[in-house]
Amino acid sequence: MVLATLIVAGVSVPVVNSDGGERAAQSPELVSVTDETELWPYTSQKLGFEGRTLAINVVVYGDPATVQQHLKESSGGNWSEVTGNETDVDPVEGPANGTTTRWDVAGGATRYVYVVDPVRDSGAWLTESYQLHDGDYLGTRHHIRAYEAPREDEQWVAMQTHHEHWDWFRLRHTVDGTRDSQSRLEREFMDRPFVEDLSRTYVGNAKGSDADGWVTVIRLRSFGATALLAILAVPVLGRKRPTLDRDQVRWLRRGLLAGGLGGLYLGVRFGGIVAERLLPGVDPLTIAAVFYPVLFVGLPVWAFLFARKLSDGGAAVAAMSGFTGAVLVDYTYLQVQVLPLDTLVHRLALVVALGLVAVGGARMEWQDPDAGRWLRAGVLLWLLALGLPMLRFV
Repeated sequence: MVLATLIVAGVSVPVVNSDGGERAAQSPELVSVTDETELWPYTSQKLGFEGRTLAINVVVYGDPATVQQHLKESSGGNWSEVTGNETDVDPVEGPANGTTTRWDVAGGATRYVYVVDPVRDSGAWLTESYQLHDGDYLGTRHHIRAYEAPREDEQWVAMQTHHEHWDWFRLRHTVDGTRDSQSRLEREFMDRPFVEDLSRTYVGNAKGSDADGWVTVIRLRSFGATALLAILAVPVLGRKRPTLDRDQVRWLRRGLLAGGLGGLYLGVRFGGIVAERLLPGVDPLTIAAVFYPVLFVGLPVWAFLFARKLSDGGAAVAAMSGFTGAVLVDYTYLQVQVLPLDTLVHRLALVVALGLVAVGGARMEWQDPDAGRWLRAGVLLWLLALGLPMLRFV
């Protein structure tokens, strides 16, 4: 059951033609997917080896229905089934004969793979069991063609995945490469409880596009079908909102930290202006007294709370960049072109203070014993920087 690099070259094997007949053909390189089945590790645009296009780059051992369900419903991507209307234009997928496939509304972009059963001395061309894509058909997308094992007593799915974009001048897709899509597909199965092993095996099919001859081999755990489908269903229960991986969550937190600080600062500026216009009879200083606590308390509290679960460096950069960006937007709105040196130093002190508070918040989340010192330094600098203008020193 190991995807081996066993090469069977120059062996005459029967090939099934489209009319159901057989003809002898010289089979190029075959690889073993199981003890009893071998696979030509490429797709073909015709029922023949001369139509070679892209290399097979992923093999998943497990229940084929489970594999498809995971990609469509439980993965981190947005894989959807490719319908007939979405395959009416054929991508240029390989250097087979330097040719391209014509517009074919009826047939779509069908690709074939060749499998051989040496035990039964038979071979056959398979069409896709299904196609999935993640992205936009008229934009850019990752595209999967999946081929399920032809024998009922074997459970594996061979996949060809690639990245492509729509070319409006050629009215067809152009393949950009296979490696990024292969890595993306690997990430869909990494750290999943139902995956027993994920590795790469060299099979030498480094022909076409940027293929390097390495095939990703994924083995699913031997759960019962019911149990495995239950595991896959867990993320589906909350499909009202998309799931995010850890990198996306970190970027979201950084965005909330930076955007929140900028929003609070600019909210005070524009909120005060709006309140002054809507309440002409109210003393502007009264309005200022209402909004000022948002700056005085709200900014450091926001920096502290939303720095949690971030690295200290990431928290500091997000806090300082968010506040700095808001200050620049504010001065742009006010049409201020030149700042006195003391004002510039003052704003810089506020930026540093929020950065220190953010570092303290991040380290406190990870129970760093030095977190308190960072937090105290930030709060002290913040109070000092806000107090100096009150004392007319700035």
